[in-house]
Amino acid sequence: MRKLILTLFLASASLVSFAQSTVKTIRVANATTALAVDIPEGTLVIDVDTKDLYIATAGVLNTFTITTALGEAIPLFKKVNGSVYSVIVEDVVTSTEVTAGQIDVDVSSPAADGAAVVIVASDFKVYVNGSLLLKSAYTYVGTDVIIAAGIYEYDQVSVVYNTIK
Repeated sequence: MRKLILTLFLASASLVSFAQSTVKTIRVANATTALAVDIPEGTLVIDVDTKDLYIATAGVLNTFTITTALGEAIPLFKKVNGSVYSVIVEDVVTSTEVTAGQIDVDVSSPAADGAAVVIVASDFKVYVNGSLLLKSAYTYVGTDVIIAAGIYEYDQVSVVYNTIK
């Protein structure tokens, strides 16, 4: 009985100790726009105007802008080289796409803020009905992800990729 109680205690203690950490990301129109919310250290801030990405090196008040935070004696932001933007393109398979023997999902659409995106073929993942496809099950040609036959009508195809702007 003691072994059972000890085993249950250790199992529950190990499960409780696992936690997820999320990084908050906020977007501002430009470097002179106030943040509008207090942000903790580690928050990512995207300047939509210049497509620059910053990380907060300390807590920043909501009245600060990127410009004022950078102008502090000890800058409150650190610029990150390159801007990473995560995009999801979804498509519901129609009967015409199934008879063609392949599914084409166009990933050339711009980011939500209208900026052009640059995609490298290895920067994306393809899911069908929420299940990740093997890389051998699709190809990237031009601006399309082409998925081999075996996808059925009404299946949900999602292409998730990171892009640099």
